[in-house]
Amino acid sequence: MKQKETDWQEKGDAALQSVIEYCCQGITWEKRGKVLQAKCPFYSAGETRFYLWPEKKCWICFGDIHTRGGALQFIQRLRGCGRAAAQEELEKFFTRPDFSRRAKTEKVSPVTDYVFEENESFSEYELK
Repeated sequence: MKQKETDWQEKGDAALQSVIEYCCQGITWEKRGKVLQAKCPFYSAGETRFYLWPEKKCWICFGDIHTRGGALQFIQRLRGCGRAAAQEELEKFFTRPDFSRRAKTEKVSPVTDYVFEENESFSEYELK
């Protein structure tokens, strides 16, 4: 395994919950002690059979597939892709623009008074 791949995988495992939330928009977690529980993104039955251990940096699915892993394995399983494609997605996750650093907008009152200065450099046409 290349060093770059290992670095992205380690970063992904460290931010596993964020990676899962990025891949599965709208996933909701229920805290059960040290474990987070959610509806399994791989298994369509109504039962909640997906668990995340943030401290151990791993997830496990007890649905039909009985599988577990880290961030890279989650993306591979969810997208049905190979290691290289999952690695690219992890890299995109960590290199995406940080939207929390947007410029702050400020509400200002509208301009109601206009001040015009006379300037001799304007032509008659421009002053009409």
